[in-house]
Amino acid sequence: GEFLDLVMELREGEALSYTLRDTPTFTCVQMSLWDMLDTLGGAGAAQAVARRPARADGFTPVASLAELPPGSAKRVYAANEAVALFNVNGTVYAIANRCTHARASLSEGTVDTARCAVTCPWHEGVFSLETGRVLGGPPVHPVTAFQVKLEGDTILIAHEAPQPAVS
Repeated sequence: GEFLDLVMELREGEALSYTLRDTPTFTCVQMSLWDMLDTLGGAGAAQAVARRPARADGFTPVASLAELPPGSAKRVYAANEAVALFNVNGTVYAIANRCTHARASLSEGTVDTARCAVTCPWHEGVFSLETGRVLGGPPVHPVTAFQVKLEGDTILIAHEAPQPAVS
């Protein structure tokens, strides 16, 4: 009886959510359909989200500052790609949302304001928010860093992403 109680308690814990998300077979247990498709590399999430058109200058409006207060992160979609926005002490950064190691959502990671970096929630890969470079952990490939521009309360990112940073 006690063993089964322990198993049931562990099955409902936060730690298991990451294990289930890590295993594609069980992804649907803990994630929404859109998150699952995005994690597995499907186009469903990006195609299902209404997009704002890019402007002539190559920038796309993706959010407002009101949606991204200092210390927060948000996933948005631009040019068919999931992008993680971070507001670090009033400066907004944008990087590709998926970790290059196991495709975890970086917008759900932990931000280190001193290093201006995000730690992946799955395997603790660390990426620079400024350049996308790998700063630690298992990833070997950088993520794309996008140019960010603010116009009033509107956050815009470069429609054409620059080349990924070189590690």
